[in-house]
Amino acid sequence: EKICALLPVNERAQGAEHPNTLRAFWLKASIQIHLGDYEKALQELERVLPMQIRVLGETHPHVQDTRDTIENLRKEAG
Repeated sequence: EKICALLPVNERAQGAEHPNTLRAFWLKASIQIHLGDYEKALQELERVLPMQIRVLGETHPHVQDTRDTIENLRKEAG
């Protein structure tokens, strides 16, 4: 819950496409996965992935983590 409460503050302070903000969005999606809210997690990750690619580049490990997680969530959804 704390990370979710801090996201808007972090986003305003550093910007939506700051690497720290992007990682925080990924962590939020990770929490959603652990809570069983796969649909919200997938939506969050699909929103964040294009920003990660723009900011971090195609080959960054965080981008690959996001792609892998999206793929796994889609497989789970059927």
